[in-house]
Amino acid sequence: MAAGWETLKVACEGNDFSLATSTLLQELEFEDPTDLLPLLCGVLTEVICRADEVESKAHAIRARKGSAFSRFAAPQAAAGDDDDGEKARSSTAAERKSKARESLVSGARRWKRTLRTLFNFDASAAAITDLEELYQSDEFSRAAAALNREFEFSEKNFTQRNAEIDNLCRRATMPIASRYGFTQDDVGVKDMRAKIEEVTQGNHEMLQLKAGLNKMVVEKLPNFRSALRGQLNDD
Repeated sequence: MAAGWETLKVACEGNDFSLATSTLLQELEFEDPTDLLPLLCGVLTEVICRADEVESKAHAIRARKGSAFSRFAAPQAAAGDDDDGEKARSSTAAERKSKARESLVSGARRWKRTLRTLFNFDASAAAITDLEELYQSDEFSRAAAALNREFEFSEKNFTQRNAEIDNLCRRATMPIASRYGFTQDDVGVKDMRAKIEEVTQGNHEMLQLKAGLNKMVVEKLPNFRSALRGQLNDD
């Protein structure tokens, strides 16, 4: 077993997950690789829970410190509001409801973090497929057509129009970012894009797929292409 641990350590240090998998199968005497899934899922869940607990404790400590005014005002408020304090202590049902809600929120937060942790090459491929479906949807086509009509009589240059197209795509992508554990806002879309770039770096097929996405969008905006041709002619 000691030799197995050393091999596993070497595999982890070198990010050799094939060797790590083989070592675990051998040491645990598993024949079917899928027998590892409950263990791996359980370990990942435990790691996420422990990391979340550490962050929650740090957040609670910061919240308890508060501001100088809140520390000064709290004793006075407690002394002057005895009746309110009694009501608060007696509202056990409300407290249970609050704790249940907090448990749900914490679980959702941990699950999203788990998704972000698992976001790999295959997840990037799935996200790009989702984006393809999005850009082919009637809803996105209508939004792109509306923007294209604005471009027709707009005096905005190529750079400004490009920024508006990116804004259109970011807004449309937000629900997809949330689907993969990222926040449903500009930050989440930015983080998902960065993660896709990270895990697909240097892959020719992925570069082609992403170029295809850009082409799908631009083809819905002929007035943007005219601005591009105008800028090239000016240059």
